[in-house]
Amino acid sequence: MKAALTAAEQGHNVTLFEMSDSLGGLMKYAEHVPFKYPHARYIKFMADKVKKSAVSVKLKTKATPEMIKAGGFDAVISAIGSEPVLPPIPGVEKAIPAIEAHYKADSLGKKIVVIGGGQVGVEMAIHLAMLGREVTVLEMLREIAPDASPTQRGELFIEMRDSGVKVINYAKCTAIEAGKVFFDKDGAASSIEADDIILAVGMKPKTEESDSFMGTADTFIPAGDCNKARILEWATKEGYYAAMSL
Repeated sequence: MKAALTAAEQGHNVTLFEMSDSLGGLMKYAEHVPFKYPHARYIKFMADKVKKSAVSVKLKTKATPEMIKAGGFDAVISAIGSEPVLPPIPGVEKAIPAIEAHYKADSLGKKIVVIGGGQVGVEMAIHLAMLGREVTVLEMLREIAPDASPTQRGELFIEMRDSGVKVINYAKCTAIEAGKVFFDKDGAASSIEADDIILAVGMKPKTEESDSFMGTADTFIPAGDCNKARILEWATKEGYYAAMSL
């Protein structure tokens, strides 16, 4: 959205393709998490700006290289983002990626295990605990949410304590079965039962799909998470710089 708005402000004729039925990408989940309201407000602000701008928006339209070539575009900014990492754990397909779990929170069971204690996993755990679930986070490393800023990290620790989230550190997940997660801790095999299992071990850029648009126009610029999965700030910056370089 930032790339499209900036390009339009610079006088370019811009078409924004979005494969879902609304703007916002992966950040739309923030609408479902009370303490992520700043992100939800920002996404709404940007979407409203796009709707009021000269940008031509094509919802429910998945862009393809063939479509772009046929459209005769002079430049392409690829901002298709990232997708959940699926580690080679037996039974991993039985887990729900964290980015999807927010939309299913009301239908999840009472006892939840979250695999991955980064910022996304911790926020997921806190959100579910606030909804009355019993949540346990399994994290391979010593630290929880090391990818969060110092201020955010402190706030997350307080929220975890107050909401009753349990954390098991140095826990390496070895297998997932229906209703159970197996893990190693300090060299000893263990397991924990769960009604639902959430996977939050990171995101990976859609590099191959993004690169497929190379050559479809004279100028090709990848921006945001399709370069490297990071935070909203970087996505906004790269969208701006990509448009300004046209």
